[in-house]
Amino acid sequence: MARNMQFSYKLNEIEIVIKFTYLSIVFTTGGALNGTFDALSEQALTSLYKLERYLRNFTQLKVIHYCELFDKLVLPV
Repeated sequence: MARNMQFSYKLNEIEIVIKFTYLSIVFTTGGALNGTFDALSEQALTSLYKLERYLRNFTQLKVIHYCELFDKLVLPV
């Protein structure tokens, strides 16, 4: 695409970007999904760390509670 191309919608100029995120999916000009995989893995790691913090603070939880916490924190990612 030429660098001097401009697009507009209802007299508003549309910004041309290299990548953007929509619903946790990273769209790039090249079409690669590496950014999406990186973002999702980062979210999953954050959830796992949060789960680990809960498990350290609440040592009297039963296994069923661990499964419920996992389902609520990690599984949605």
